[in-house]
Amino acid sequence: MKIYKIAILFLTISAFSQEIKTDSKNKSEDIIYSSATIEYQPEYEGGIQGFREYIAKNFTIPPQAAKQTIQGKIFVEFVIEKDGSVIDIKVVRGLGYGLDEEAQRVVSNCKKWKPGEIKGEKVKARYVLPIAINIVAK
Repeated sequence: MKIYKIAILFLTISAFSQEIKTDSKNKSEDIIYSSATIEYQPEYEGGIQGFREYIAKNFTIPPQAAKQTIQGKIFVEFVIEKDGSVIDIKVVRGLGYGLDEEAQRVVSNCKKWKPGEIKGEKVKARYVLPIAINIVAK
């Protein structure tokens, strides 16, 4: 019998503390803020706990990973748009065995978030989500 354990943690990376401009015109709609630097954080329905539950419920261990003993974290980076949709999803550090693709799939299928705000204006925000994996083959 194999025991699977998935822990979900939120992490805001200080390296993203400055806004990231995606266009030389510096329009406010082109700025992506670190989730740590905005006035009102983006929020998933049910808050952080709701997002953790969503990931835990929907994350499926791929067959090639289920045959291994794997411990570590997958870091998934994504942007929450002004409309709450999740875009630009990428694994910035992974574990392989199909786990990285599964993490990306689960995040890409989540419901819309309540977007972040600065001075009453909705803004894009970047998040980094570590997903701790502990698969023990017995």
